[in-house]
Amino acid sequence: AGLQQRMAAREATGEDGRLALLYIDLDHFKPVNDGHGHAAGDALLREFARRLQRAVRTSDLVVRLGGDEFAVLLVGCHDPAVVRRIADTVLSAAEVPFLFEGRELRISASVGIAISRPEDSPKILDELVARAEKLIAALELPYRIIEICTGDMGGSQDRKSTRLNSSHGYI
Repeated sequence: AGLQQRMAAREATGEDGRLALLYIDLDHFKPVNDGHGHAAGDALLREFARRLQRAVRTSDLVVRLGGDEFAVLLVGCHDPAVVRRIADTVLSAAEVPFLFEGRELRISASVGIAISRPEDSPKILDELVARAEKLIAALELPYRIIEICTGDMGGSQDRKSTRLNSSHGYI
């Protein structure tokens, strides 16, 4: 609902309707939650949300979709290189250890990226969420994948992916 309201407000003011969506899934969150308790998991989620807020522009929208999934709506940001840099910042933010009651908690993240095209409908948001969610669902652990999808999911799309191993090296 928050994403839809933000888009409606931007359309009403005539702001650039082009956008990118980062769909973020936290990896290794369940072991933290199960092994250290729900208080630790909740604290980690709150801190990750703060880190996300610091990683993006004040005009962008960060939302928790549920569980260990987040989305970032980058309005007016449709350059794949810029979106990729922001996604890299998000991935790095997830890998910095989280402190809870003197213990270091470690997770990582996977990011699916969907970028609107000039010909896309102003009502593109639902499709972008579906695109990015589909990219995350296709991930094969232990690799994190940033995949940029700029076309429709019906086949005529421009997809680029980069696999990163746990030591931050490109493979």
